[in-house]
Amino acid sequence: MGLSETAVRRLREVNAKRIEGDPEIFLRVTVDSGGCGGFQYAFSLDTVVAEGEICFEYDGAKVVVDQVTLEYMEGSVVDFEDTLMRAGFAVASNPKASSKCGCGTSFTPLDDFS
Repeated sequence: MGLSETAVRRLREVNAKRIEGDPEIFLRVTVDSGGCGGFQYAFSLDTVVAEGEICFEYDGAKVVVDQVTLEYMEGSVVDFEDTLMRAGFAVASNPKASSKCGCGTSFTPLDDFS
C-alpha cells in the first residue's frame, strides 16, 4: 500500500501544525461493507496505532491499516485530492478492485485476490 507524493505532502503539512509534544498524526484507512459497489473506503486522522494494525511510512508520513483492509487494498495508492468539489484523501488505484463507483468512495472487489 502506498501514498502519492500529494498525500505525503498533505500529511506532513498536518503534522507541521501540531503543538510541540503532541503525538504524530497519521492517516488511518479502512474498508467497510456498504456503498454502491459493495465496499467503501473510510479515511481518518489518528494518533494511536491499535494492536495488530500495520503501519507504512513514506518520507515522514504514515498510513495505518488493519489486516482485513490490507487484504482489500494491497498494492493500492492513496492520494490527496483538492478540487472545487472536494478536498480529501481518496484511493487513486486499487488492483484488488474490479470496479469503482462514480463518486470513487466505494468499489467492487475482485472475486479472487491472487
